[in-house]
Amino acid sequence: MRKHLIECVPNISEGRNTQVLETFRQAIHQVEGVTLLDHHVDPDHHRSVLTFVGVPTSIVEAAFEVARLGSQTLDIRQHVGEHPRVGVVDVLPFVPLGESTMEECVSVAQQVGKRIGLELEIPVFLYEYAASNSHRKRLEMIRRGGLQALAHRIAHDHNWQPDF
Repeated sequence: MRKHLIECVPNISEGRNTQVLETFRQAIHQVEGVTLLDHHVDPDHHRSVLTFVGVPTSIVEAAFEVARLGSQTLDIRQHVGEHPRVGVVDVLPFVPLGESTMEECVSVAQQVGKRIGLELEIPVFLYEYAASNSHRKRLEMIRRGGLQALAHRIAHDHNWQPDF
């Protein structure tokens, strides 16, 4: 029997501090039902990509833990790197595997986004299949102009209020 597995591939705005990156890997390892498959570190872009997989409930916990840890250990205002980004956990995509569906991934994205918004008080914008607004569907539209431009849009355009 194939399981309903979801892959999560967070992009973290840290690619140089190996101790900090190890805390992210350890946090993922501690979530029951989640397996860390890969991690890629890019010091020039000052970015890391983690890849982990698990059942939906475990993926929600691990993804939230990555966001929580990022909010406690990283400061996007001090970040300098080559890759465009608007957050310490810049993207948090969910990919269906096995018998999982994109609809399940959208539900996971909404659950994680809601927790990040409510518990961590961090603005969350859903994109791609989970987008709640068609003009924010493409990630590059959210990133356009960087963090300062996004903050300006949030403050001055009601169409740019975060999902959570």
